[in-house]
Amino acid sequence: MTLTLDPATHVYTWQGKPVRDSVTSVLRASGAMGEDVAHYTDASAAFGSAVHHYCRRYDEWDGDFDFDSIPDEYRPRVLAWKRWRERMDFRVVQIEEPLYNPVLQLAGTPDVVGYSIPSSEMIVVVDRKTGPIRPWHALQLAAYLHLADVSKRSRRIAVELRDTGEPNAVEFTDRHDWNVFLAKLTSVRWNREHTT
Repeated sequence: MTLTLDPATHVYTWQGKPVRDSVTSVLRASGAMGEDVAHYTDASAAFGSAVHHYCRRYDEWDGDFDFDSIPDEYRPRVLAWKRWRERMDFRVVQIEEPLYNPVLQLAGTPDVVGYSIPSSEMIVVVDRKTGPIRPWHALQLAAYLHLADVSKRSRRIAVELRDTGEPNAVEFTDRHDWNVFLAKLTSVRWNREHTT
């Protein structure tokens, strides 16, 4: 069973066949993102990708990380990620690993899955943001949590990596977020099937 993701087109493939629905495409098509969609430009996407790249380098580093090697425009946001990880005593288990649920026929890629010491039995699904945290991020993280097929206690946290070097973390706790996402997924599929 193989899941692949083409990073250039953001198209998932499961066992050689394209996956029609991803977490992001469902949120976009359902209108959950609202006017935020208009703010996603090629430039903002490139900036966010660069920040994620350097955060990943930091997460994978073993030893002293050289923050001076990060270009000035990204460094404060990576420092914000470092500070959040230190304050949470957060340990990374997976970084941007594409996930797929064959029953739901849904794919997605959470930024980070890990746990916080000392409660290592609790899985934490984290999404790093370079812009403000929005209400639809709760639905996004609920979907990622279900794709991760977490059977343990879990938390969903969005971390805004501010250009001040300070993180702004929001934990989403509404247990209905998953049901709201499922309703949006169902609506998107119904519209695709019944409207022209």
